[in-house]
Amino acid sequence: MKHKKLLRLSAVLIALAVLFVVAGCNPATATQNSSTQNTTKQGTTASGTTTQKPAEVVTLSMFFSSPEMYPGWKFGDDPITKAFIEEVGVSVDIKYASNSDNQELYTMLSSGQKLPDLLKAKFDPMFIDEEFVLPLNKLADEHYPEFYELLHYQYADVHSLSDGNIYYMNSMYADIRSLGELSGGKKGVSSMAVNTNLLEKLGNPAIDTLADVKAAALMAKEDGVGYPIFLTYYAPTHNLHYAQVMNVCYGGPGFVYPQDNGVVTFNCKSDAYKQGMAYLNDLYRAGLIQADNFTFGMGSSDENVKQIATSGDCFALFGQEFVMRQFRSTLGVGGSSDAYLFRVVDLPTGA
Repeated sequence: MKHKKLLRLSAVLIALAVLFVVAGCNPATATQNSSTQNTTKQGTTASGTTTQKPAEVVTLSMFFSSPEMYPGWKFGDDPITKAFIEEVGVSVDIKYASNSDNQELYTMLSSGQKLPDLLKAKFDPMFIDEEFVLPLNKLADEHYPEFYELLHYQYADVHSLSDGNIYYMNSMYADIRSLGELSGGKKGVSSMAVNTNLLEKLGNPAIDTLADVKAAALMAKEDGVGYPIFLTYYAPTHNLHYAQVMNVCYGGPGFVYPQDNGVVTFNCKSDAYKQGMAYLNDLYRAGLIQADNFTFGMGSSDENVKQIATSGDCFALFGQEFVMRQFRSTLGVGGSSDAYLFRVVDLPTGA
């Protein structure tokens, strides 16, 4: 099954790729073209520059090969996608899978049915082999060279496959605030959520540096806390596992993890990764990260993490910022007085 009709909408699809990166998503596939034509009208920016405003909105269909994370949210409900619709004249109608194993997508691709305009899925080399995806760099070269201006220069090195092309972009390090801050291999979008009740019980020790965090976690351990540091976890078979472990303390400009006969080789693209892994290893050897966080059976279901977080036996959770903020809301910040309150802070970059 081949899809050759992308070129007319390539600029829009590339713009959508960047949009989903800064919005925290990760488009993996673009397939069929919409035959709808879009007309424009002129507008004027604050600087007085004349621009072309869309007179009609084209709606593309999209399938996410993963469950819905934010029930009720629709494209255009938030400021970023709303502005995209207004400026570009394209909206997206998104449907979701019931799980993240790609099986529904594989069935869809093999059935011969008409496919959505856009597909988002965990990366699979099969998508390239069967030409379900086209190289983003070639689309950009031919139709939208401005694409490269929105990406960090090392993305090309990080995400190029053996054929030299870029087929996907990982969104773990990109958000609207930090797209221009990735070159130093610092921070990214990782955070930790600290149990303020336990922090107060320990005398409110400083947590301004990584050394401070370790010292405070050691105090929590000595005080009998069962989970001084809980690392929110993807199973080792998950495509984000190794990236998550390396990125949890330091952001970085990229990573690759080729898999050969079940053996994963992690190629560090930045010294920040080595520093981050050394720090995590130090925490583990000090008994601050429990061994069961790294077993195949642990998983990282929301309910499991919430149970540990609200047990009163966890000092700090490490993880992605949007996950921490979601937990912060779920766990009752600003709620009843008996709720366990978690303060979300950016992970510091100094040791």
